[in-house]
Amino acid sequence: IPDVTEAEWDAVMDTNLKGCFLAAKHAIPAMKRAGRNKSFGGGSIINVSSNAGLLPRAHDPVYSTSKGALVAFTRSLALCHARDRIRVNAVCPGPVGDTRMVNRDLDSAQDRTAMADALIAASPLAKAFQRMITPKEVAQSVLYLASDESAMVTGTMMAIDGGKSLGVPPKD
Repeated sequence: IPDVTEAEWDAVMDTNLKGCFLAAKHAIPAMKRAGRNKSFGGGSIINVSSNAGLLPRAHDPVYSTSKGALVAFTRSLALCHARDRIRVNAVCPGPVGDTRMVNRDLDSAQDRTAMADALIAASPLAKAFQRMITPKEVAQSVLYLASDESAMVTGTMMAIDGGKSLGVPPKD
């Protein structure tokens, strides 16, 4: 933290928290109106947090703080707007392969293969399947939360991290 500039702090918070705040601020009034006119409800807000919001990272406290705050924001909105039939949930992915964020980290690593192997080994299911989470798996979770099938799901943090946020897995 002593090495983090205020501008870096603000940029992460603006991206990961303020963006969700502004989207909710402007979407909720329309969703409330829609909820009065539909039998299903006002709709669904789905935030994209991270397993870093569930399991903080010592090496990246600013990112973890922003994603942890987004978890709290999601739960608070879920409580505030259930009466409006607005569901508010978040997906909390772990390392997702073939994304700009993970590819950037892998490209900057001294040993790309070793880093990819370490990311896979940190998640019990990723290790068992010998692969990272796919963007499609995250998208399918978002689709479920947006669908009628999740009509009674609100305030949920869906960890899509291969079990990484469960804790330290047993040794082989």
